[in-house]
Amino acid sequence: ICPLSNLAAQISAPMYVATQPRDNAELGNIADKSADLAAIFATSDDDIPFQDNMRTMFYEYVREGTSFEGMRLVGAEIEPVESLENCDFWQEVESQIVPAYGKIF
Repeated sequence: ICPLSNLAAQISAPMYVATQPRDNAELGNIADKSADLAAIFATSDDDIPFQDNMRTMFYEYVREGTSFEGMRLVGAEIEPVESLENCDFWQEVESQIVPAYGKIF
């Protein structure tokens, strides 16, 4: 996810990270690749904040044709963030772990 967040920041593209795992997720407590689509197109009428937040973002995009700016974490709440903590950690220690000749980009 870190390379994707770096790319989004470089080209000023909006990005969101789904933080709510699906109830039947095979990965345990991790939001899988289709958690957002399952939330948007869910057929249940349950009042689940993650579903409501994903639908709100989707409907705003469809209605207005524009999206938010920056990065958001989407779970029980929609939280704008500047960066992802785990990615910040790896960027800070990269020079100590990966020697200059080992970098691909």
